[in-house]
Amino acid sequence: MMRRASEPDLLETGIYTIPEVAELVQAPQDVVRIWIEGHTGKQVAVIDNQLGRVAGKVAVSFTNLMELRFVATFANAGVGLREIRKIMDEVRETLEHPHPFATHTVFKTDGKKIVAEIAKRNGVSIYDLRTKNYEMLAVVMKSLKNDVE
Repeated sequence: MMRRASEPDLLETGIYTIPEVAELVQAPQDVVRIWIEGHTGKQVAVIDNQLGRVAGKVAVSFTNLMELRFVATFANAGVGLREIRKIMDEVRETLEHPHPFATHTVFKTDGKKIVAEIAKRNGVSIYDLRTKNYEMLAVVMKSLKNDVE
């Protein structure tokens, strides 16, 4: 049987269950399940789950695990899920990557918004992902949480 090019290779991707993911990202299982599958009629999933279900159970790839780690970290810092969803959609487009929160880009927060550190020729710049504007590094860095990255 031939695999489609878009299907991940299960031997190379890593497979995690919801209880494993919940433990690794330090979030309740029911919350992790909503982040992965959404909540029928109420919320859409936060991530685009690469694996879906394997043998009838929700399966999560390593890439998705890294995205969920990001979601958990920023949600615990005070960023709302609605904001995280919006930013994820925008960053997918900006970085042209299907899983932008599993890249080498450094993201930070002040507890409300999410910014990206962008390396430029003259140093590092802070890019506000919602407004799509560069911000003054000296001013913004003071408001960002040092322990959330």
